[in-house]
Amino acid sequence: MNQPEILIVGAGGMGALFGSILHENGLKVVLYDTNTEHIRAIQQAGLKIEGYGGDRTIPIAATSNLSELESAEIIIFQCKSHGTRQASKAVKPLITQESVCISFQNGLGNEEVMAEELGEDSVMGGLTAMAGVLLEPGKIRDFSRVPSHIGEMRGGISERAQTIADRLSQAGLETHVSEDIVHDIWKTSGEYFPECSFRTDRSQQRLGQCDSRIENRQPQSNGRSIQRRPKLWS
Repeated sequence: MNQPEILIVGAGGMGALFGSILHENGLKVVLYDTNTEHIRAIQQAGLKIEGYGGDRTIPIAATSNLSELESAEIIIFQCKSHGTRQASKAVKPLITQESVCISFQNGLGNEEVMAEELGEDSVMGGLTAMAGVLLEPGKIRDFSRVPSHIGEMRGGISERAQTIADRLSQAGLETHVSEDIVHDIWKTSGEYFPECSFRTDRSQQRLGQCDSRIENRQPQSNGRSIQRRPKLWS
């Protein structure tokens, strides 16, 4: 367990779902969460899943103590946005030159926080419309299978992004590479917040533009605070 191929940070409904799919299809996965009751239930009786694909129980590595790990190749962030900085600091000792951290979280600004703590080159953005929910400690509901997307924060389709997407897809999590993941993230958020507008010029698309109507307020997305953050990628 000490050197997983995939570390899931935030093993709630979505994180545990991602981890279970990748684990069932042959990747070495560890689930990490600060919810010790949830982690203990998984450790003792496996991860119970109901819904899409049929009810099943999956034995999968899980921990609330990252000191048990030495490193991780791909670190998938599925924690709540307000916990991104703390989670980034927690996984920092596991980062190697080859490690890649991908945010599949809701909300805006997660990747910027991760980059501040872990370095820009370690961070990629992600989008998914998959759905999973935590029913009780050690048990989740799986709703569907739909494609997910990842991409470099600077834009473009890199070899490492394509390699990771192929690897995830081969392990049951269909993943495509976005040429402009930052714009896609802002565009998706804009569907929930019409106040956000996007220019057609590519350089402005990189982080999108929010007009003055939301300059001084923090709209909520599924209970999470959304706020503008400084641009880190050019």
